[in-house]
Amino acid sequence: MQPRLLDIAIFAVVFLLLAPSFSFAGSNDAEIGQYMKYALGENESFSKERLRLTDTYIISIGRFDVGLGTSYEVIESVVLRTGGDNSSNITLLTNAQEIEGLLSEKYALMNLTYDSLYPTSFEMGEILAMIINFNESREPNEGKCKLWIGTDRAGEFPCYDRESCFRACHTPLSNPVASGVGWPFVDAVWKFMNNTREIDGNISSIFLNIENIEGKVGNTEELLMNLELNLENIQNSSNSITESGLFDPWKYSFCWPIPFNRTSLITAKILTKRLKDRMQVVFDTPRQAEEMAEAGKRRMELHDANWEEELAKRKPPHVSFWDKVDSGGRDLLRLIAAETPGMLSPMPTRISKIEWE
Repeated sequence: MQPRLLDIAIFAVVFLLLAPSFSFAGSNDAEIGQYMKYALGENESFSKERLRLTDTYIISIGRFDVGLGTSYEVIESVVLRTGGDNSSNITLLTNAQEIEGLLSEKYALMNLTYDSLYPTSFEMGEILAMIINFNESREPNEGKCKLWIGTDRAGEFPCYDRESCFRACHTPLSNPVASGVGWPFVDAVWKFMNNTREIDGNISSIFLNIENIEGKVGNTEELLMNLELNLENIQNSSNSITESGLFDPWKYSFCWPIPFNRTSLITAKILTKRLKDRMQVVFDTPRQAEEMAEAGKRRMELHDANWEEELAKRKPPHVSFWDKVDSGGRDLLRLIAAETPGMLSPMPTRISKIEWE
């Protein structure tokens, strides 16, 4: 029997040693649930994610859409901190900088850091190669079109409005068409030149953005957004050139079509978006922290207001001692007061001041 008793004793000791940790987890869940009960609105619920090795939780608050039945949407998140072991001291964090630090630590454990997600030179080289491929596809047809119009000599014959573009159409090929067809042809030339300048400007901007990204100069999010915008502008301008009457066989058919390498352009857009999406978690962290801090303030105010309302409901109405005494007791007290003047007089007033807690 002794070994059996020894086993039981060992089990009891281990259980007692571990009991606080068991009760802590349950107590924390209960305390958090009790706190969030008063920080939620109608049809709202929450889920929690504990940040590693801390007494801090990310609380995601969602709302059920009664009209759509089971539809559930997370509307905002807050950061909640408990007071530690067996403590009911709970607070919502409202300091954005502190929250940003906690989020950064969380993402670092997932290897989602600025450095680990930053575009490599190889990745930026891929995008650059695609842009160069696209740019090379513009020639020789774009250059020949300018030569036939006369806008290849931009210093002598600039084309920046109707009148200047009409004067630029000075070659034996373009002048008869511009004089015979008139402004519609000149407008097509003007639009063509504007689009080619747009492409040139955006390609120059892409080269600069890639250089800055590789050198880690400037705001990376803005640089990647500019890169996306440059690529979109180039696509729009190249489409506009393709649709121009200068290349339309059913209209002027003045120039040979330009075989833009749109595959390279689309590939560059896909690669750029992939890099931007990859770094989005880092870009969003400061904004996310600000939103969670503001949500924490709102939820704390809601909690306090709901808790005050709950306390008001629980508080019993004021009842005096005199009101608690039945009619027989009152008669007896009045008789005693009559026999001993001044001792309990005035009885109702003096006794009614005694409150029952």
